Amino acid sequence: MKHHTQKTVLIIVIALFACNLSLAQKSKDKVKEFHMDENYEIGKNGSLHLNVSDAKVNIIGSNRSDAHVKIDRKEVIREFHSSSREFEMDIKTKGDDLYVEEYKKGSISIKIAGYHKLDYSILVELPQGVSLIAKSDDSFYFIENVNGIIEVNLDDGDIDLKNCNGSSFDFNLDDGNLLMDGGKGKLYAKMDDGSVYNEPTPTQGYGVSMGNNLMIDSRVGVPGQGN
Repeated sequence: MKHHTQKTVLIIVIALFACNLSLAQKSKDKVKEFHMDENYEIGKNGSLHLNVSDAKVNIIGSNRSDAHVKIDRKEVIREFHSSSREFEMDIKTKGDDLYVEEYKKGSISIKIAGYHKLDYSILVELPQGVSLIAKSDDSFYFIENVNGIIEVNLDDGDIDLKNCNGSSFDFNLDDGNLLMDGGKGKLYAKMDDGSVYNEPTPTQGYGVSMGNNLMIDSRVGVPGQGN
């Protein structure tokens, strides 16, 4: 009886080792890359509509007459899975406006164990008079020399604005910080957990000239404003 039990245990150990070896062989790194570098038409006073997640986004206004869009995305996955979803970008022009939106096609993966690394950057160069309407999750925005209306809805991430001289700024951040260097007109910022800073000294307050058009709705408060 004792010999039979030892033999059964040995068989189980061998089976588990074989199973783990099989999984290890199937868990090789899978690299998914997406790269594009294109120019698109956009009106000098049109709008850029951006819908992306997990990205480092740089939006730069200049004296150019069109929009230059450069996207680099590299995803490294190590896991045992049955299927995966493919990353794609949908970019189209409607009138004077440009729409840039990511989507994933295919079935959702069934994952057992894994390692995941994502490097994802977006650069958009466009005319200075263009407005920005963006919706993102887990992203960082750097916006410079964009003089149209700026509206950003960001679930988790930071926004850094430099030399943006439009008449209206509207930010909705669930968890993140807003850094502004200059600005005028109307500012509305709603944050569940975050702060508004000016550059270069955050303790001095906003550093923007908004007059009576300043509205801050934040559970944390604003440095230098006594909120």
